[in-house]
Amino acid sequence: MFTDDTSLSDRLDDAQRRLASCEARCRNILRGCVFGVVFLGREGGLRYANPAAEAILGPAPAPGELEALLAALPKGELPLSRGEETVWLEVTGSRSEWEGGEAWFVTLADITARRRAAAELATSQERLEHALDAAGMGSCDMDAASGEGVWTRQHFLILGYPDPQQRSAPASMAQWQQLIVGEDRGRVGWELEQARRDGAPFHSEHRIRRLQNGEPLWVSVNGRFVQSGAGARFIGVIFDISQRRRAEEELRRSELHYRLLFETVPQGIVFQDAQGRITSMNPAAEAIVGRSASELVGKRAEELEIVVLHPDGSPLPVAEHPSLRALRGALSVPGVEMWVHNRRENAYRYLVVTAVPQFRPGEAAPFQVYTMLQDVTEQKRAKERLVESESRFRWLFESDLIAIYFWDTEGRITEANQAFCSMLGYSRDECRAGRMTWHEVTDPESHPADERALHEMERHRFCPPYEKVFLSPKDGRRVPALVAAALMAGSQTEGIAYAVDLTELKRVEEALRRSETTLKLAIEATGLGTYDYNPETGTLHWSEIARRHYQVPAGAETDFDFFIGRVHPDDRPRIAELVRRALLPEQGGAFDAIYRIVVDGKERILSARGKTTFDEQGRAVRMVGTCLDVTEILQTEKSLKEETARRLLAVEELQRQERLLLDQSRLAAMGEMLGNIAHQWRQPLNTLALIIQEVPRFYQGGLFSKRYLDQSVARAMQVISSLSQMIDGFRSFIQPDVERVPFAAAVEVARAVALAEAAFDLLRNRILVDVDPQAVIVGYPNEYSQVILNILANAKDAFVERQVSQPVVRIRLFREGGRVVLTIADNAGGIPNEIIGRIFDPYFTTKGPTQGTGIGLFMSKTIVERHMDGTLRARNLADGAEFRIEV
Repeated sequence: MFTDDTSLSDRLDDAQRRLASCEARCRNILRGCVFGVVFLGREGGLRYANPAAEAILGPAPAPGELEALLAALPKGELPLSRGEETVWLEVTGSRSEWEGGEAWFVTLADITARRRAAAELATSQERLEHALDAAGMGSCDMDAASGEGVWTRQHFLILGYPDPQQRSAPASMAQWQQLIVGEDRGRVGWELEQARRDGAPFHSEHRIRRLQNGEPLWVSVNGRFVQSGAGARFIGVIFDISQRRRAEEELRRSELHYRLLFETVPQGIVFQDAQGRITSMNPAAEAIVGRSASELVGKRAEELEIVVLHPDGSPLPVAEHPSLRALRGALSVPGVEMWVHNRRENAYRYLVVTAVPQFRPGEAAPFQVYTMLQDVTEQKRAKERLVESESRFRWLFESDLIAIYFWDTEGRITEANQAFCSMLGYSRDECRAGRMTWHEVTDPESHPADERALHEMERHRFCPPYEKVFLSPKDGRRVPALVAAALMAGSQTEGIAYAVDLTELKRVEEALRRSETTLKLAIEATGLGTYDYNPETGTLHWSEIARRHYQVPAGAETDFDFFIGRVHPDDRPRIAELVRRALLPEQGGAFDAIYRIVVDGKERILSARGKTTFDEQGRAVRMVGTCLDVTEILQTEKSLKEETARRLLAVEELQRQERLLLDQSRLAAMGEMLGNIAHQWRQPLNTLALIIQEVPRFYQGGLFSKRYLDQSVARAMQVISSLSQMIDGFRSFIQPDVERVPFAAAVEVARAVALAEAAFDLLRNRILVDVDPQAVIVGYPNEYSQVILNILANAKDAFVERQVSQPVVRIRLFREGGRVVLTIADNAGGIPNEIIGRIFDPYFTTKGPTQGTGIGLFMSKTIVERHMDGTLRARNLADGAEFRIEV
């Protein structure tokens, strides 16, 4: 800077210039300081004060103030009286040189606001502690280096530590970290270290196992590391979030939490910059104004074209909008009510708007404003509905749907509706006159309950519903009622009460008690025991009958181990597994088992059923069920099964015998038909023989021709076809039916008559048939024909035996009452009265042993009634018998 040729005086001049420049800069800096700076001589005289110090001390400090400053050095706090207020200064100083002499260099800082804030902070901290306790939150203040610090009482209780019996107590971070579930411990430690290193807030939601019982718990820990002197402290809160963990699972550990909160809160939120331009708005705000964010973001308030009105309906100027007022005044503007037009709905919404300016550190002007739009349209309408509700109450009062009366603390009933008056037998005028008292209309036994209700209303202005008995002085009726009462708003001596007549309810309750008693007696009569099992505690409660089943000692407490110990060893694994499944919600919670128990060396068999109840988390909290000793029942059931098996074998044998009888009956009918067929074949065979004999005679006589040959062949083939049809009919008859089918009853009647006609023609018997061709039966057609043939055969035998001169059989087929009826009547003289009741018995016959088997009519009745669900009956007419078949 200087050369060797520079003289000493030049150097000295330059140093003085630089010193003067430095001194000028220092003075400028001191004048611009926001804190006060003074220089005090050794004797306490004021040698210099910058403008900030003069603003604090005044142009002329009061006597004794400078001495007080010196006494507070080198560092301390000093109160100064300024009228009725006290100003607190933070004083720091050091010795220095000033203009050739020794002085004190003192800085003054006005800490009045800071001390006031500290006091408010202490009050706020106390309130915060109460709020945290009320919210179930614990807090901590821990040294970051040592991990030692203090927890609040709630912090200890959340983690399952013993109650410290004071608001806070010493603790360590290790006491918290050792309870973190292993899967979360590494993550939580990393998050904690990140927060410490970055100076960022710490937020962690993780699982812990409470020290007290190992119960798993989700907790949220929030806090941050705060520099304190040379070290750092961690200050945070902890609270149980188990109940809401699922709902917040995706929001945790992510900045998306704040965006989702912004987008999902029901209140509208709008951010505007310092010029009033909208920078962002949430969906709720879009819904409230009926405009999208893309339409409004970037626009100033006067450009929004949104109609805003005062509560009275007058226009609200743009300049009076809460957000712009907050920007202008740099103060919050809370609770401004207004109407805002929703363009999308073309309707107005009633809002409560709060605008809060936001500041950057060190700046006096807000850089943006946060506006919350609370849509209280429904609340506004609720107020309107309140007026309507009051009118409805008047309607309720006058409608007499429920007894309502007004009273005062002197015991008078000042007014009551007709329902109350009718309940007690008074008129409305008597109630309004105030001559009726609630002591007078109350049963003396209910007076204590009324007194308790009055005391309760003195404390809470209302009393919970309670039961009492009203007494009608006019007719002495006792009216049980449920009463609720409250003091009128703004009054300590008048109130309103509602009364519900419980007369009918009491009658039902009495009937229910009798029913419960009857049910209990019925349960005891059936030997049905009940049990109540608590899976969480393992306790098991039994009814008296159940105790007898399991031989539970009188007064003994039992649990699941006692129960399973009574179960037979071979059944225990199965029953234990069934109980385990019944305690799982996905298995339906049902228990149903039959098992053996061993009591005093004797085996008994029990049938037990139960149903499990689950809480909201799917944990089994209760199983209730019944148990029944079924030892004798199962033994009886076993004997019954054996007897049933024997009877089934007997039935099968009877069915086999029945089939044999049916076959025998069919063979007998076949023998009858073979005779008929042989008779029917004689004439066609004679005709065929004549045709054959005629051919050689015509040939010998010279009469044989081609035409004659064709005619003879045609006549022979016609006879052969007739014989073939007879064979087909016989084959169809003897073919057994396989299944029930619908068939035309007239066809089967014709078929049976055709097969029997030959035998009847031989005896010159006539068969007269009158049938309904539309009658249809569902059954076995061949068996139906066999029944008809059996009856016709019996009629033919009766004609032969009694030598009837002009035998006639009349057959009628018709429909009646939804059933098909077939009657077969003859004129053979009827059935003797002494045997008509036995003709359907098996093997009963009036013929000789070589002429009948006695099974024809028995099998006919069996076919109709058992195979075809019909009826077969016989009766005598004037000249013969009639058989009636209904299917």
